[in-house]
Amino acid sequence: MSTQDSFFAPCLEKLFFGHKLTQQEVRQLMNGMLSAGLSDVRVAAVLTALRLTTATQELVLTSLESFREHLKGFETLQLGSERLVDNSGTGGDQSNTVNISSMAAVVAAASGAKIAKFGSRSISGYCGSADVLEALGVPFARKPEQFQHQLNSFGISYLYAPALLHSLQHLNTVRRSLGFHTILDLLLPLANPAPLHGQVLGVYSEDIQILAARCLHMLGRRRAVVVHSEDGLDEISVCSPTRVIRLTDGLQSVEVWNPQDFGIPLYEIGALKGGGKDENKECFQKTLSGKSSGAVTDAVLLNAAATLWSASIVDNMNDGLQLARSSLVSGRAATMLEKWKDLPN
Repeated sequence: MSTQDSFFAPCLEKLFFGHKLTQQEVRQLMNGMLSAGLSDVRVAAVLTALRLTTATQELVLTSLESFREHLKGFETLQLGSERLVDNSGTGGDQSNTVNISSMAAVVAAASGAKIAKFGSRSISGYCGSADVLEALGVPFARKPEQFQHQLNSFGISYLYAPALLHSLQHLNTVRRSLGFHTILDLLLPLANPAPLHGQVLGVYSEDIQILAARCLHMLGRRRAVVVHSEDGLDEISVCSPTRVIRLTDGLQSVEVWNPQDFGIPLYEIGALKGGGKDENKECFQKTLSGKSSGAVTDAVLLNAAATLWSASIVDNMNDGLQLARSSLVSGRAATMLEKWKDLPN
């Protein structure tokens, strides 16, 4: 019997009968997937079995330990910033909206935050963060030293997850074929290897918001915002109220943010719809030029404001909105994007 067989079948049996895995068993399954040691069929079986169980804080944090073991090289980086944040979401909301979080990241960076986005290509939508940034000509950080250079010299970097964790290409193929949410949707944005001060995390379901917030606290985030809108977006929406769990130095609050609370009108969800890489690239450039208005611009401003709050740049959303809007109108955001595109690949 192979090493894989010795732990694979017993772990799957426990999961299918509703029994809890030990921490060692969770690590074995995760390490088997992350090392590309499990076949497609077995990866699909693990992800399906885990979908049938209730995700717990212990399960998520133990799984993240395995991710850290496979994401080496970040422990000794000298990043020199207490304002380092990520605003990547879980994806999987099936909305096919434009790339709001990526645009918000550039606006937040132009407003003084340090951004370490950790992402990949789209699994369920037309165009993910990596897809649109690649179309724009933004260079990805594929090694820890590239990430440190970009962040220290420029203030924003995109950590391309499959380059840092090679098994993701294999795992993403299986995720696409399954067609439903898996634990990897939640794990990937939590697995950002950079030492983050704060995080804005959009999730695909209200059911996992509290779990995500607790995990962010255990991961040491000083400020965090976990969001899911009533219209199903893993973003702060301008088309419906958004349920927010806000984490401030360990204290959690549950809030509901309405666009009108921030002087923003309520839009139809169709106003945020995106398309393929070319359409989203055009929208990205137009929005960051500061010359457009409407649902996309307001959504970017709201999400940039939350990112600035999580970075401790501002103490409330209204100040964040004002600062983000200034970065758009003044041209700082457009300049930030052009300089980012000009960085050596």
